[in-house]
Amino acid sequence: MGLAPQDVPPALLFFNVGKADNISDVQPHSPSSIVETGIVFMDTKNRLTFSSLITLVCTCLLAVIIGLTSNPTPTKADVIYHAFDECFVNVTAKLPEVQAAGYNYIQISPPNQTPSRDDDACTSDKYWYIQYQPFDYVLEGNLGSEQDLKNLIDAAHERGIKVIADVVFNHMANYRFYKDVAPFPQAYPLYPKKEYFREAKCIANYQNPYEVENNWLCSPNDREGLPDLRTDLPYVQQKQHEYMQKLIALGVDGFRFDAVKHISVEDLEKIVEVIPEDKFYYGEVIGRNFDESMKYIPVFPKVTDFQLVNTLKNAFGYWDLHNF
Repeated sequence: MGLAPQDVPPALLFFNVGKADNISDVQPHSPSSIVETGIVFMDTKNRLTFSSLITLVCTCLLAVIIGLTSNPTPTKADVIYHAFDECFVNVTAKLPEVQAAGYNYIQISPPNQTPSRDDDACTSDKYWYIQYQPFDYVLEGNLGSEQDLKNLIDAAHERGIKVIADVVFNHMANYRFYKDVAPFPQAYPLYPKKEYFREAKCIANYQNPYEVENNWLCSPNDREGLPDLRTDLPYVQQKQHEYMQKLIALGVDGFRFDAVKHISVEDLEKIVEVIPEDKFYYGEVIGRNFDESMKYIPVFPKVTDFQLVNTLKNAFGYWDLHNF
């Protein structure tokens, strides 16, 4: 039975563990699992320091809670193991360890077809960003085949673990990554016409909401940028609906939506309308402030809490936690 968005506990912890790391190094039963303000991301490099920081903060919060009530209610948290840029067969192999560590969700990186990579995606995450540049919604990507994904989902369910799929709907891949393929927009089997994309203008001002939602994502190393989809078009929404429905048919239990602040709320509402009520989903919002992040709560039951992470970093950035 799936977990309805309204039934998801307020504490949803997210641990990002690299390919070479030991899952047991990050135990969801540690004091850091009582954080209640949203989804917390931890990168591999800063995991130990951040864990110490959260432990310190939570100890203080616990003292306050005990002081305010004589009968504190224990907090229950669902914990996601972030199988970041990991091949599906590798994640399947480590399921016993994931289960033993106490995780009840696994989030996989985008499983669809993307540009080919110059590294081995099963042993390296050097070119992880290519997974966030869709070429097609076919489930035959660098991280494994459709059957590999199905095997992972089935094996996870046997252990009572649910699977969340990362989906990217704002843009398509920079076609210059491809070899021996047609130019833009013929490079994309699903969207072979220019009418499916917004005008090729890079975002110049991130303080301008219109540019953020309608212009292309570019970088100093990629002046051409990522072709921005017309997510307002029924045809584009239909293809995205079909992709999610295919993943649900395979047994996926929920979704993480990438780069949602680059899609209008109106478009997002139509995109998520096909998700069943028993599936959990949330949006990645790197908001400039709390209000900007909360703008997407009408669409998503949860959004990422980068404000919490940044506040903690700023508050404790000059402290030597090893002295505590």
